[in-house]
This record gives sequence, structure tokens and C-alpha cells, in this order.
Amino acid sequence: SDALASAALQADIKALVEEAGAKLSSSEVLTASPDGNFRRVGVRVVFSGDLKLVTAVLKGVETSRPVLSIGDFSLHTGSGPGKSSDSEDDTAAPEDDGTLAVTLDVYGYRAV
Repeated sequence: SDALASAALQADIKALVEEAGAKLSSSEVLTASPDGNFRRVGVRVVFSGDLKLVTAVLKGVETSRPVLSIGDFSLHTGSGPGKSSDSEDDTAAPEDDGTLAVTLDVYGYRAV
């Protein structure tokens, strides 16, 4: 079913992100849709980390089996979780710590 496939995809992506060294900020199952003889199921995940971590997650999606694809991808610089805006160095920009905020839609297909 779509629900089982989405739950499995959600668990796989959570494991992939955590293996790379990040923690998911949020995860949301996207509405499944027909695509020929298949159903496309998706998950939107939000996490943060440095460029190396983001690259590891993208590589993990690219090399995963079954084959997954990336839909919407949003990457923003940010101060990261737990970082106070009141720092000792008032000249440092929030993005100076190298933290990136990522929103990523990942899709898989299941036979109908």
C-alpha cells in the first residue's frame, strides 16, 4: 500500500540522514500519485549540517536501492540549531559557522 511504502521510505531516509551525522528536524509523508503502472510515494525531510553532510546524504539517495529520486531541494545558510544570535563576536555573520538548512523531497516508486 502507499502507506507502507511511504513509511518504509521515511525510515530509509531517516537512517540515511543519521548515518551521515545529522538529525532530522522534521519529516512529512507526501501525497502518493499515479505514474503509469506505478505509484510515486514521497517524503519531505528537513535537516541541517555542513556541506560534507549534505553531499553524503545526496550520494546516499543517488546510490540507494531501490532507486530513489529527488524532487524539490532547498538549501539555505543558517546559524544552525542551538546557536544563539548573541555571540561574542558581533561581526560574525550567522552563516559563518558553515551550517546549511536543507529541505529535500525524496521519491520512490511502487508497482500497482
